[in-house]
Amino acid sequence: MLTQLTNNKKVQRKELLAKRRALTLIQKNEYSAVITKKIVELEEYKNSQICFLYASMPDEFQTKELIVNALKAGKQICLPYITDKNMKIMQATLIKSLDELVVGAYNILTVKEENLRIVKPQDIDFILVPAVGLDKKGYRLGMGGGYYDRYLVKAINAKKIAAVYDCQLIQIQHLLKLNVSRHQSTICHFYSNTTLVKVKLCDNSRNWSWCDYSNTTLVKVK
Repeated sequence: MLTQLTNNKKVQRKELLAKRRALTLIQKNEYSAVITKKIVELEEYKNSQICFLYASMPDEFQTKELIVNALKAGKQICLPYITDKNMKIMQATLIKSLDELVVGAYNILTVKEENLRIVKPQDIDFILVPAVGLDKKGYRLGMGGGYYDRYLVKAINAKKIAAVYDCQLIQIQHLLKLNVSRHQSTICHFYSNTTLVKVKLCDNSRNWSWCDYSNTTLVKVK
């Protein structure tokens, strides 16, 4: 069963990545601009002080403008730093400028080791979570490393947000939701262009909500 689950996830990941990579540069820039605008309008973002973002890969939702906005707003900005690839351990490290970034693990931009300024997970109040795929029931498919799965359960005070393109929204089969602390919110909101649905979910589930705007989608975890 576990082997079949792993194979299913690999197949879906491959299909979703192919769809994402098929988008043109113009499409990615257009969709990313819309998503960025919606994120900066969120109260969770406006009220945040320490934001854990990520430097996007070429085919992902483009985060550069969001990082610039956050820096200009005077927020403390963290990016991922892989401290142990064998144990799949990731930390959040502060940056003061995009000029600090260098190519790190998995060819992802990060800071130099000598410039590390690690922030404790419980001190972060806003996290942008990368995703390969998402569905309306709250399931997230990542790249398969498990770095965020391990990290998010430690960030007990953070609002978790994920942003993806429409082509990454599917019915994800046989994926397990992440466990979270029982005192975290269990109300899931999902939005389409015309509808708001609120669903009361069990205390041990991670709850995603999304706002569907044009051909881009904003997904919010409360």
